[in-house]
Amino acid sequence: MPKTHSDTAATSPSQAWHTLSCADVLTHLHSSTKGLTQAQAELARHQYGPNSLPEGKSANIVQLFFRQFGEVMTIILLIAAVISGAVGEFKDASIIMVILTLNAGLSTIQEFRAQQALSALKKLASPLANVYRDGKIQPLSVNMLVPGDVVVLGQGDIVPADIRIITEHNIQIDEAALTGESMAVCKHTQPTGNAQVAIGDKINMAFSSTIVTMGTAEGVVVATGTDTEIGKIATELTQEKQAKTPLQVRLSVFSKQLVVAIVAICLVVFVAGVMQGHPVVTMILTSLSLAVAAIPEALPAVITISLALGAHRLLAQHALIRNLPAVETLGAVTFICTDKTGTLTENKMTVADAYFSVDKITDLTGEHLLFGTALAISNDVSTSATGEPTELALYHFAVKHGFDKSLLLRDYPLVDTVPFDSDRKLMTTIHQNQDTFIAFTKGAPERVIARCVTQQAQGEFDALALMELVEELSAQGYRMMALAMRRWEALPSLDNVETELDFLGLVAITDPVRSAVPDAVSSCVAAGITPVMITGDHKGTALAIARQLHFNDAQLNALNGDELAQLSDT
Repeated sequence: MPKTHSDTAATSPSQAWHTLSCADVLTHLHSSTKGLTQAQAELARHQYGPNSLPEGKSANIVQLFFRQFGEVMTIILLIAAVISGAVGEFKDASIIMVILTLNAGLSTIQEFRAQQALSALKKLASPLANVYRDGKIQPLSVNMLVPGDVVVLGQGDIVPADIRIITEHNIQIDEAALTGESMAVCKHTQPTGNAQVAIGDKINMAFSSTIVTMGTAEGVVVATGTDTEIGKIATELTQEKQAKTPLQVRLSVFSKQLVVAIVAICLVVFVAGVMQGHPVVTMILTSLSLAVAAIPEALPAVITISLALGAHRLLAQHALIRNLPAVETLGAVTFICTDKTGTLTENKMTVADAYFSVDKITDLTGEHLLFGTALAISNDVSTSATGEPTELALYHFAVKHGFDKSLLLRDYPLVDTVPFDSDRKLMTTIHQNQDTFIAFTKGAPERVIARCVTQQAQGEFDALALMELVEELSAQGYRMMALAMRRWEALPSLDNVETELDFLGLVAITDPVRSAVPDAVSSCVAAGITPVMITGDHKGTALAIARQLHFNDAQLNALNGDELAQLSDT
């Protein structure tokens, strides 16, 4: 019988895979560049379990129903019902039981419907991965992957497990789901020397749940299920003990105080009656009747109905409430911690401004023809407008200003490409233009500007002024990219194509704030709620977004990971 991941976590491979060479990784996992055989995969699956994340056990409807009787107030009412029946007050006992049953039924229906809705959402996705098995590439359910499998990754694929890349071609991966970084990361196959590096610096690894935005790669699976980086996070979440809501805490305290008060009053009444000569049995029944009468049996029903109405209103705002007490918890929030990428922002890179030399331009006119052409065609964006987020931003900016890639490629057919790499931080495309060739180069401003000797704009090329502009805009949270060109009489050598360039312009790229977010932040601040941004992005970018959204302007501060780790829990 296959083991579960929780049973075999200790036997799962645990190595600093990013520090090993591709050959060493394959040797450690008893694999090869053609992956595992089916027999090897079955043995590995038995050892490591399925490639799936842990899920809490779902309670059935009967369990959900009886779970509603665990609160202190509910237990008190059950005791009151028993006492009422024992002293002959069957009407009171029946009323209490009816109220408790309706209260439990309403809560059960709400939780069961939410549970079913969440289950339905999980079943919508059944991802497959292209995997080498028995030397052949075949589509397999991601749940069947095991360490040692060799997976083929392509543009648009969701990485199915933690993978050590062994071959790649211009691959870039969006790791926003794991690190919060909105820019896609260029990957390579070379080992890195330091074992203790952040996830974002393991640039020869592809992590589960991240997305391939560009290029292709093959990699060997090194961790599955709960052993993946995303799986470790999921495990911590499932092991977190469920805390009581503020309302549940207050009700528990109130119930205990009520019990003490009722017992004290009943004792006083009992002692006083006995001292006045009343029969002991009569005073016992009187005290018990008084105790039952003092218990607010309608309180749980009133609270449940109020919370159910709140859940219904939230559902109208597309918020699914699984547990009714969570409605009250939302109302007691004092801090909201939110991710930046994809939550506060659209997770869609957009060109905010363009600069022709140091002059900001609002339109690409005739003098900007080559600048607009470079934006449109010097990229790997496909005809269906899919590709790496930054290149898509440039492409869409060019289209917006009338530069159509498919039409321009008729006049500037692509001849060759020098792909982007993390060392040069540049990409160049070479195009034929009638009897000459033209090379468009784009990349990190400091790298492009250093290779330029002239500029398309009028005036003398001033590298210092350009870098000052780049630094100023970078401090405001923009991602900067520079573009340049060079004409050639003959097809140039790829070794010197990125020299003595003619500077074209700069683009300032940003991940724009979602349209509804400013009002939402303002509403939180007005309600006394302090918004806190948590992001894996650069500190300057985070501060720029926070200022834009007016995050506690008077006391705006930012902490990096090391500074946060030094803070105490109190």
